[in-house]
This record gives sequence, C-alpha cells and structure tokens, in this order.
Amino acid sequence: EQSLKAHEFFKRDDEYIVRDGEVLIVDEFTGRVMTGRRWSDGLHQAVEAKERVPIRFESQTVATITYQNYFRLYNKLAGMTGTALTEAVEFEKTYSLEVTQIPTNLPMVRQDLTDLIFATELGKFKYVAKEIARVRGEGRPILVGTVSIEKSEVVAGLLEEAGVTDYQVLNAKHHEREAAIVANAGKRGAVTIATNMAGRGTDIKLAEGVRELGGLYIFGTERHESRRIDNQLRGRCGRQGDPGTTRFYVSLEDEVARLFGGDKVKRMLAFFGSENQEMDDEPLSQRMVSRSIERAQRQVEMHNFEIRKHLLDYDLVMDKQRKYIYALRREVLEDRDVTGRLEEMFENIIADAVDEHAPENLAPDDWDLDALARTLRNHFAMEFSFEQPADEEIPQSLPEYLLDQAVAEYRGRVDALAESIRRHYRAQVGGDDSHIDFAKIARKRIHDLELMVLLRTVDDLWIKHLYEMDYLRESVRLRAFGQKDPLLEYKQEGFELFQEMIRSLEENVTQMLFRLTDPEQQGRTPAMGRQGAADPFSQLGEYRYVAADKESDSSFASFDTSRFTLGGKPRHGGGGGEGEEPDAPPKPKPIRVAEKAGPNDPCPCGSGKKYKKCCGRLNL
Repeated sequence: EQSLKAHEFFKRDDEYIVRDGEVLIVDEFTGRVMTGRRWSDGLHQAVEAKERVPIRFESQTVATITYQNYFRLYNKLAGMTGTALTEAVEFEKTYSLEVTQIPTNLPMVRQDLTDLIFATELGKFKYVAKEIARVRGEGRPILVGTVSIEKSEVVAGLLEEAGVTDYQVLNAKHHEREAAIVANAGKRGAVTIATNMAGRGTDIKLAEGVRELGGLYIFGTERHESRRIDNQLRGRCGRQGDPGTTRFYVSLEDEVARLFGGDKVKRMLAFFGSENQEMDDEPLSQRMVSRSIERAQRQVEMHNFEIRKHLLDYDLVMDKQRKYIYALRREVLEDRDVTGRLEEMFENIIADAVDEHAPENLAPDDWDLDALARTLRNHFAMEFSFEQPADEEIPQSLPEYLLDQAVAEYRGRVDALAESIRRHYRAQVGGDDSHIDFAKIARKRIHDLELMVLLRTVDDLWIKHLYEMDYLRESVRLRAFGQKDPLLEYKQEGFELFQEMIRSLEENVTQMLFRLTDPEQQGRTPAMGRQGAADPFSQLGEYRYVAADKESDSSFASFDTSRFTLGGKPRHGGGGGEGEEPDAPPKPKPIRVAEKAGPNDPCPCGSGKKYKKCCGRLNL
C-alpha cells in the first residue's frame, strides 16, 4: 500500500524534493522544506526506494500531540493574522475564540481583479507568460505565485520562450537565497516566480519610482485549496497604503476545479478541451466557471475542516492518557518523593493477585495460596506469610496484611543499605562516624534509583503504547462496515490498552526495585513484565551513588562510595593489599547485625508495640 502511494500520489518537486541523496518533505501550505520531518508507517522509505536514494531507518515516535490539543495547554489563547475571517467558524468550534476584524493602518488602494478562466492548464500558462512580458514592459515588478515547485519551473520555461530571461525563482530548492531574492523583488522590472514561500512571512519593499507605475503586480497561476493561501498571496502587495494589482488565472484542469468543481465543470472541460483547442490560450467567460471554483474551494475547506475535527476527536482519547503519563514524568523530573505512588503500585499488584487466586467470594479453604505465593514472589522477590498472628486484635484483610509485609520489606532495604555504607566507610576511612547520617545517604540513593527506574519504564512503555494506538486507529476504520462506530470502538479499546500499559508499568517498576535493592538478587536478570519485553535496566545492578553530603566531613570526603553496590559487595578491594601504607588502620572486625524484626514482631526498642506500628513507621 505504501509503495503504491509513493509511486502514484507523491510527486517529486511537488510533495518532496531530493537533495544530497535525501528525500525532503515540502510543506503544502508554506512551500518550505520541512527539515527533520519524515513520513511514518514506511511511506518515507517507499519514497526513498522510488528515488533510488539510501533508505534510512524509520524514526521512532516518543511523543505525539495535535496542534489543537497543544494550543489548549495554554491558559490563554490569542493571535493575529490577516486571513482569520475565512476560518472564523473553525476558531469558534475548536478553541472558542471569536475573530474580530480591525481596520488597516492606511487605506488599502490595491486592485483585486476578477479571475480569468481558461480551458486548459497549458493555455493558461501561455497567456500568463505573455501578460508577464507585457506588464514587465511597463516597468512594474512582478510576483508570480505557483502551487508547487514543478509548476514554478514550467512558468520559468515559458517565460524564457517569451523572451524574459532575467527572472528569479524562489522555491524549496533555492531557499538559501530567499533573503536576497525577496530584497530585489520590489525593484523596477523585477520578475520573481515563487511557491507559497512568498505567500507568508515576506515583506516586499518597493523601490523608488515603482509606486508611480502602479506598484507590485501579482499573478496567481492557480487557486489553492484554501482561500486563506490565496489571500496571503494577495497580501504581498498593497501593504501600508502602497498601490498594487492582483489577479488569479484558473483553468478547468486545475486540481481544485477538476476534483471538486462538480459535473458542470467536467462538462465544460470536455467541451472546451476537446472541440476548441484553438481557444485554449484565451480566457473564457468568468460567469460560467467562477462560481463553481468558489464553491469548490469552500467544499475543500469544509472537507479539510472535517479531517482536522475527526483527527481531534481521536486525539482527545489520547489527550487524557497523555496528561496522566506527563504528570507522572513531571513528578520524577521535579525530584519529588514518589514513595506514596510506589506503595500504591504495590497495593494494586497485590490486589490483582488476591482477586485472581484468593477472591473474597470463595471460602479460604478454596484459595490457591501456592499460586498466590508464586505470583507475589515473581513480583516482589520475597516470601510472604499468609497466617496472621493469633494475638492480632483486629485481623486484617489478606490484601492489607500482604501489603504491610511488602512495604516493611522495602523500607527495610534502607536499613540494610545504610549498614552496608557504614561497614564500608569503616573499612576505608575508619575513625568516628557518629556524625554521619548513613540512613539519609541510603534513602537518597534508593530515591535516585526509584526515579530512574520510573522514568525509563514510563518512557519505554509509552513509546510502545503510541504504536499500539496508531495501529488501533488504522484498524477500527474497517469496523464501520460492521455497522459499528469506529470512534466509539477506538475509545473503548484505547482505554483497555491504556489500562494494560499501567498494569505493565506497575509490575515492571515493582520487579525492578525489589530486585535491584535486594543484596541476594544483585547481578541476576529481573523477571519479565506483562509486556514480555527485554529488561532495559539490567545494567543497573551496579548502580552507584555518590553521597551529596560527603563534603560535610573531611574524613567522609575521602570515602569512595562508588566501591560498593546495593548488594554491599565492594567493586575493588577496600583497604589493605599491596601498596598499603605501614600505618594504615587495621581492618575492623565484621559487624554482626541482629536478626531483622518482621512487621508483626515485637519492636526491638522495647515499647511492646508491633514493629510495623512503632519503629517500622520511621523507615521511610
């Protein structure tokens, strides 16, 4: 399908140009090269194969948004343009913006002549070439507007046949000379052939004596699909009270008339094109065709508006998902505390596992606790207890009991890491360490790891989700044949895909964090998530953190925190070995740590409360 599109519908020097062995897209409305832009879904590669240039890899979409939803991100919207009135309805429906017309600074004296209609395109261009030669003889500068690079080169060839050789061509092929061409376009007798590049963003200054001759003369060689572009071309002359003249030349073979002009234009084309070849370079009566051309333009504008509206309807589905993901990314990028969000992920995973293997509507004897234990072990890399202590005053529900164990285990990793840092500090530096907050260093290190895992997992899954949503949008169109609303189907299945992505996010993040903070799991490959994709974080097994507080103490400043991993195993020998100073402090004896209290065990502080209700709450 893409090869057929590239071969038949995408024409060189119209939709694209080839420069230095690369296919460059030309903007339909501005006529400028869209640097860095590529068509998607393999279309760009098909065009590259057609032009026999090196085929480059397809780009990967990491973010997408429509202009409409992008502009809606702003709290206030306003704008100014000379061609807004033709799109007033769309501004109102899309942005709830009212279009107001304001008077010009100086009275406009430009002459907008009625269109001249021709039977054939070639006859039209021949007539335009003769008219350009005539007007140039009067000394007036001329701007010739064309719809494509190909048409601008056709006009240039006909001008040479008419004896006009000192002209300038402004299109995407010669964009580097744009400033010089525009600077000279207002000189006496200058002829400039341009695509839509000259229709916006350019101000042609009239040379001395040109105003007395009538100012700039603009030849529009074809009506565009949008009246806004025609008005932009007209607006190049008659600026700030300057005189000028504009006229459009239209043929029955032009794309707008041929595709949208209706049966009346087709009948006239058949008559004038086949039986009256001798009249092809003479204008027809405007009354016969001008109304049909105007009607065709309105139809094209409405058609394009419906396309944009349709695109916006589909993007509104993505917009809600996009806001959720971007809010999550913003939390990470702003270095916020994500502890609450992570514990919510743990809770959701446990709730899903319990609903699957130990639902409330079944008796406890019918629960599949072995399967539940395997599922939880796969996600949390730890063993869970399913029997609550007999002295529990108010028994917890099973999900709450399991969540308390998971949270206590994860918080306990901070204590283990702090002890590992303290042990290596004493091995490398020695001396008094009572002034160093090892727990704070450990919390900071795990916090950085949480942010990195969250950010990378979100980005990876979001990219995959964008591809899935694009594929879904293409596939739901066919469901209209089954008497189903494609947009409704897209909303329903898009929501299901997003829920699946969120589940994958929770599972992948949980698996990564519990394995990367587990001393016994260092160096092992984490289990696959729901998506089954290869783990992109296996290199984090030796994630290192340089303490931000180490400058606060001179002895700590010499402590190399990069020589230990989350598992507590040094990367290099810490202290001792060859080259050791004679007066180096002896290696301290291993510090034996008492067995860690479980969440429901008595708190070691002696308060009589459970660990999870006492000191366990402080391990944040």
